[in-house]
Amino acid sequence: MRHVLIVDDEVATRQVLKLYLERSGLEVSTASSLAEAVACADAKKPDFLLCDWRLGDGTSGIEVIRALRARSEKLPLLVMTGMAGDEMIDQLQAIGLGEHDVLSKPFRASELLERIRSLMG
Repeated sequence: MRHVLIVDDEVATRQVLKLYLERSGLEVSTASSLAEAVACADAKKPDFLLCDWRLGDGTSGIEVIRALRARSEKLPLLVMTGMAGDEMIDQLQAIGLGEHDVLSKPFRASELLERIRSLMG
């Protein structure tokens, strides 16, 4: 079973996304901080990262992505953000974060699942 790691500081967001993705046949772990994300990635070796662009503790999505990509260079990711998608894609490309996609909030759950499956291959 493919494993997705969700990193988001909002409890409700993590719970809703986890439930939806599990019902879609994916294994899901969640984290609310960089430290939790790293611990989870080390323990579970996820196949995909779904990460909020900004966490409540001031941690940026870039920090989370870099830390997890250091452990698995090929880890595909989808960044959730309130910013315009094209703007985010340009930022991610500029910092060389590789295979990725951006989903602007709010989004439809079906679109999220479609993008995850596309990136995981």
